[in-house]
Amino acid sequence: DHEQALPEQYATLFREIEKRFPSSKIKELASVMYHADRVFVAGFHYSSVSAMLFNYHLEELRYTTSHLPYDEAFKLDAFARKNDVVIIFSVHSETYRELVKNLKAMGNSCPHLVLFCMDPKHILRSKVDYSFVLPDAHTLGYGHYLDLNMTFSYFTNKVFHELKAKD
Repeated sequence: DHEQALPEQYATLFREIEKRFPSSKIKELASVMYHADRVFVAGFHYSSVSAMLFNYHLEELRYTTSHLPYDEAFKLDAFARKNDVVIIFSVHSETYRELVKNLKAMGNSCPHLVLFCMDPKHILRSKVDYSFVLPDAHTLGYGHYLDLNMTFSYFTNKVFHELKAKD
């Protein structure tokens, strides 16, 4: 029965996230974010909703944070600093390739770069400081769609849990 199968498929997805990201890895990211001067969050297309929601939750926790729409993110190298964190939500697109290149060109002034993606071969993985590859329907062997925002949300809730523990 498809209705019974879908909840179990999401449960499998969430268990896979738990397995891939033990609390030690999440705590490391939370520590970088906790000590940051500012957090900038970007996401394009499917990832944009998750990026906006993540930014909103950071605001609730009183972080100095900004969600950068697609066209504004590319100006980031003009005002980002070394003690900032830039978090990019990207399922598999290379949309932010130029942004990361420009930020890396800042040398020692480059902010911490973080990628939340769903592609182990994502082009930005080797160019950022922290990369988190989340499972999706394809990597779990499902032949149909599972909402990508639910995957991002479950993972980011793990991050928020660690950030709240630091308060």
